[in-house]
Amino acid sequence: FKRRSLQDYVMTSIPMCLILQAQFQYTMNLFINENGYFVSVNIVTNNSTCSISNIPILEKQTDWIYKVPLHLHFNDLGPQPEIQHLLEKIRREREAKNTQENDNRPFILKY
Repeated sequence: FKRRSLQDYVMTSIPMCLILQAQFQYTMNLFINENGYFVSVNIVTNNSTCSISNIPILEKQTDWIYKVPLHLHFNDLGPQPEIQHLLEKIRREREAKNTQENDNRPFILKY
């Protein structure tokens, strides 16, 4: 990914034999960060290995039907540090309360 230029772009590559074996049907995943920039592209076919023997004999055809589902994936942001600190504090208070509830001693013996 190239930033701060006249043209921003993301590049990826895949062996052509994988696309031929999948008969031009593959899935493309675009991963987008929290700022709206593309950070990654992933192309997935149904096959994982290239083999010339597995490529079907392609008839002379002028029109090919491309089936390319495009999936956009956005980053899931976790809690920010202040929220994480608050959640940790609540968890500690809950644990302290649970230990106090399990103490069945009379009030005078506790203090």
